[in-house]
Amino acid sequence: MTNNNNTVHKTNLNFNKIDEDLLDCGEKELTKTEKECLKFLIEGLSVDAIRQKLCRDTTQSVRTLKSDIFGKLQTSLIKKEILKDKQKITSANLIPLFEQAGYRVIVQENMETSKRVEFNEGFRDWWLKKVEQGWGKICILGSESSHIHNSYIFSKLLDDKCCDEISAISIEDFVSELDKNNTNKVLVYASAGYGKTSLLKYLAVELNKQEKYSKYIAIPISLKRYNQISNLSLEDYIKGLFLEVYQEEVSELIKNGSVVFLLDGLDMDSGEQTQRIIYMVTNLINSFPKSKYLVTCKNPDYKIDGFRRFKLLGFKDEEKNRFIRDWLSFKSGKRVDKSEEFTKYVQNMIDIAKKAEMFTESPLHLSLLCLALYKSEMEKIEEILNSNNYLNLFHEAMINLLKWDDERSLEDERFRNLEKGRVYKIMTEIQREELLGFISLQMIRDGERNDVRDKEGMYYVDSDMLIDWISQWLSDNWNPKRSKSDWFIKAEQILQDIETQDGILIDRGYIGYSFVHTELRNYFAARAIAKQCGNKDILENAIEFIQLKMVNTPPL
Repeated sequence: MTNNNNTVHKTNLNFNKIDEDLLDCGEKELTKTEKECLKFLIEGLSVDAIRQKLCRDTTQSVRTLKSDIFGKLQTSLIKKEILKDKQKITSANLIPLFEQAGYRVIVQENMETSKRVEFNEGFRDWWLKKVEQGWGKICILGSESSHIHNSYIFSKLLDDKCCDEISAISIEDFVSELDKNNTNKVLVYASAGYGKTSLLKYLAVELNKQEKYSKYIAIPISLKRYNQISNLSLEDYIKGLFLEVYQEEVSELIKNGSVVFLLDGLDMDSGEQTQRIIYMVTNLINSFPKSKYLVTCKNPDYKIDGFRRFKLLGFKDEEKNRFIRDWLSFKSGKRVDKSEEFTKYVQNMIDIAKKAEMFTESPLHLSLLCLALYKSEMEKIEEILNSNNYLNLFHEAMINLLKWDDERSLEDERFRNLEKGRVYKIMTEIQREELLGFISLQMIRDGERNDVRDKEGMYYVDSDMLIDWISQWLSDNWNPKRSKSDWFIKAEQILQDIETQDGILIDRGYIGYSFVHTELRNYFAARAIAKQCGNKDILENAIEFIQLKMVNTPPL
């Protein structure tokens, strides 16, 4: 079957044609349940969400169902010469493979939901709910996710035309600047971990929610995700985010300049990919010059013309103090704790944070400091800070993060018989760190495989591949007498424990799992390299090497 139109459409997937192709290859047709599961996988639902949709008892039953579906489809796609013999179908590459096969893919909501949206709610209300669902939460390391308006702590922004940080403006003033008629293109830059994505999340909700900005709709886009899953133009990709009933209306809004495009993460993981994204963004701007554009990136030197540039500054004392209070309040289980003991504890933390000024400008590093200080002896932390050794502080934070907490343990019927031998609970913090190091290195080494979504940055990996890597590590390090296949069930339990206990690996839905931040991935990978070399002194050089190869993109 050939179809020259490989565009992702808001149309029903042709299961009849899929069934015909499967029968031609000697495979069985997809069952009704398999078709439902496949639809949910294409829509980007997580395994747990699909389990609830299909009323399954365990996530493993969904993974088995998913494996059966992919096994059937693989035969058909190999015959079409779209897949190579040893190449696998995963949630991550499913949509691109379907596009290559000529199927018209669905990326839309359940029809009943769509009708309810169309007749009972206005477009703006529907879009705000969609934005809040996808962009409205923020996850602070060592804490739990919460709504962006409850968690976001504002650092100031400095216009590149201003030399003095005294001229930096607040987030409120920044939004006012964005609202001005002469400010149509803005670029916000800062190093990793400074909160660029958090800023964009806040703006996405604020601009769509507040009545005073009702003349706009704000459309947030992850450029990294766009780069990974779509060969469409940026314009067509953006239109595809909306229900078909709203696409004509959105097109008019874009043409009339009533849209604020919030484009997150101009930096890709190679110069070639970044050039492609800059080209796509430039085309979008040229097509719709009346609209407003805000772009975030790490590197301020990209050749993208006509943008007013702002640097997102690091935390100052006031922001640091509030961050520490909020973080400790969460850990103590009380949003407001005015007791003398708690106040003194917070003040001690703040005093030590002042000594570690270079470690506490970004939300990421301040989170690590809080983790390092939390439940640690103050004398020990002060010794680390006085040595000015960032890696020691990072290590102390990771050890605290990786400590087992029964309150975060997730009950799962499937693992009930494994509780006595719950491997991740039995592991020491150092062993957990080594396991995460192994996973990090596998992401980097196997980055060219289709199972990893971001081929050069290695941010995303399919859950099945993760379980396979964990099983390999257990076979090599935990009990060499047992084969890798003997560890699969416990490996799945370990993956669940890493998610619920540490929050270091996050299920991002159909694009797979990733580390919560690239700096954590780089740290664990560097420790694994240092251990393999038997030389802890090379740790700093290993981190620097990984950052240069995997994170920093040279100016174009």
